[in-house]
Amino acid sequence: MDMPYHIECILKEKKITDFLKDRGIVSARELGDKLIYHCPLHEGDNTPSFTVYLNSEYENYFCYGCHRGGNIINLLSEIDNISIRHSVKKLIEGIDINETDVLNSLIKALESGEIVDNDKSIEVLSLKINRLCYEFLKEVNFDNDELYFFDQVFQKVDKIIRTRDIDTLQEIYDFIIDGILYRKKKYLEKEEKKLIEK
Repeated sequence: MDMPYHIECILKEKKITDFLKDRGIVSARELGDKLIYHCPLHEGDNTPSFTVYLNSEYENYFCYGCHRGGNIINLLSEIDNISIRHSVKKLIEGIDINETDVLNSLIKALESGEIVDNDKSIEVLSLKINRLCYEFLKEVNFDNDELYFFDQVFQKVDKIIRTRDIDTLQEIYDFIIDGILYRKKKYLEKEEKKLIEK
């Protein structure tokens, strides 16, 4: 299966080697088409075991010490202890691509296994909540009351994601699916009332 286009743009544009250099992490040695580093993901890597592979379309890494690997999205997520979604949002800075398209591509990449995340179910659910809410807000023309309500929802969602509570996140997702129909009806009634009062 091919990597979704917008994710591929990030992987081709952002290099692991540049990222490590910017963080002050230099390679211990070069071995053919790979660079070997002391692992930035685990302590006590006395014999460099973190390998960055340079020969593919985009750079990948694997640590033979802690057995973690992936691409620049995974690495930023691991090093900064942020979600895959936030990693992608950071990485698209300076790249001329639409954030909504990128997040939709990320959902596809996570669901297909092209991007692997240890907390995949939480990540996918979180992205689905984001997409669902964004689509609703577009439909109601980013109404201020709705923006305020969903800002409160996202603050709650962020707390739940930090605690890795998949069950509560699923409850919120189910609540939003049901609640959006109700909120849409109330919004239309409000707009209808405004129209009649004019």
